[in-house]
Amino acid sequence: MAANKHNLLFVDDEEDIIFALYDTFGDDYNVFKTTSPKEALEIVKREDIAVVISDQRMPDMTGSELLAEIYSVKPETLRVLLTGYADINAAVDAINKGAIHKYVEKPWDDEALTEMVRNLVQIYDESKEKLSILADVEATIKHESALRVIMNSVKEGVCAVNEDGKVYFANVPALNILGYKGVDEVASKKVFNIAESDFEDFKTELKETKKVKGKIFGATAKDDSSIDVLLTPVFDREHQTMVGAVFQAI
Repeated sequence: MAANKHNLLFVDDEEDIIFALYDTFGDDYNVFKTTSPKEALEIVKREDIAVVISDQRMPDMTGSELLAEIYSVKPETLRVLLTGYADINAAVDAINKGAIHKYVEKPWDDEALTEMVRNLVQIYDESKEKLSILADVEATIKHESALRVIMNSVKEGVCAVNEDGKVYFANVPALNILGYKGVDEVASKKVFNIAESDFEDFKTELKETKKVKGKIFGATAKDDSSIDVLLTPVFDREHQTMVGAVFQAI
């Protein structure tokens, strides 16, 4: 199957319905199809399905029940119910319970259904992007939390420094060197006289040698006195931002 196409799943106990859907979407999407709700669940667990379209009336499980199960397994997968006129109430109930996003009456209009799926796929992509951003934020929070624990466990002065040279965390030895009583006093202050070019030099050195040597920089203490410090930067996993600065007064 083409790697750059979105995955759709069609579920119906009548193969004629499945093949009719395949004829409509097979050229533009990767299509999974099954007559078994149980197998449909296994496909959803295994594959990255953007949209699933299921018939309502099936012998082993109703479509609304299946789509509710799919929601519990992969809530990001968008769910469409195929119904006959007699099943409209069940479809509306499923929407109200959050089991499905849309329902389509049989016989469906190919153009309308194609447009619906296209819109759902776009929503799916936007949701995945938001989930990815959220995961990155959560990872960053965990990373910084772990970093703070490490910082507080060492005897050397350690600061977390942005690329503009401002401090957003410092352990007790670092605070003592700089003359501050607490992190809130030093937060967001540009303590280190580090130029943007210095960060770029650090990154280049890290890329070429896989390690960074300490360098001497000037720092400004709370009383405005100048301190020479030996600074060894620590970068995040993407090597984009300096998240830690281990230093000592010299």
